[in-house]
Amino acid sequence: MNSGWDESTVLVDVFSCEKFVVGSGNSFLVNYGLRGGRPVVTLPLNYLNGSDICLDLQRANRRTAIVGTPRPQSAATARSRLPTLATVVGVLGTMVGLATL
Repeated sequence: MNSGWDESTVLVDVFSCEKFVVGSGNSFLVNYGLRGGRPVVTLPLNYLNGSDICLDLQRANRRTAIVGTPRPQSAATARSRLPTLATVVGVLGTMVGLATL
């Protein structure tokens, strides 16, 4: 299934900080059996810049350029993506709230 992300994009599960790389056909594989059935919510690694999510991965990404992952041109570019991140965090909060019902 097409993920909607370009091939070679590095995605991060915001729950576990596990990395996935988009492969051919713009898809990536998640083995839910190994994850105990836990959901996976992914964002491109560079979208996490400026957030408190998966800080160790962000630090490693700053030290090592990852081929195929576009990096923001400026801090302003990274900040302009934060509303998207805030939306995802809001959706996650809603999911957690619904799961406790």
